Amino acid sequence: MLAAVAVVVATLWFSLKPHRHAGQVAVTTATWHPEPAFLFQHRTELQLDARQLRHIQIVERDWNLKKAAFDIQFKTYDSDSAAALDALSNNKAPSGGEYGKLLNSFEKARQAAWASATGTLHPDQVVELDRVREKAQTANSK
Repeated sequence: MLAAVAVVVATLWFSLKPHRHAGQVAVTTATWHPEPAFLFQHRTELQLDARQLRHIQIVERDWNLKKAAFDIQFKTYDSDSAAALDALSNNKAPSGGEYGKLLNSFEKARQAAWASATGTLHPDQVVELDRVREKAQTANSK
């Protein structure tokens, strides 16, 4: 029960945590919009066990199918899911109109996939995931 609460809190933490460094004022940076594959890519650092890996693989496969369906819809707007994630991450996503609604649906589906994928992590893995995220974001900003 405690582990489930920790995972929910961690999921919210990763979604809402401002990206600040000690001693600095808030700097507008890209927000993090992870996909289940991120966990699988960092399985060694996270020390995922076989049950967790299988769960993440299933969630990733389901997310990829949903993302492909979204890609079909994004083609109407000469876009795709990669461009949508980029727009969301860089806070450049339109909030209104049909495209905005599509982006909102896409983001909700991505968040659900992420929550499901992280649902089996232990508290110490959640802490390590935060370290891995910080490291990945630092590498991407260079």
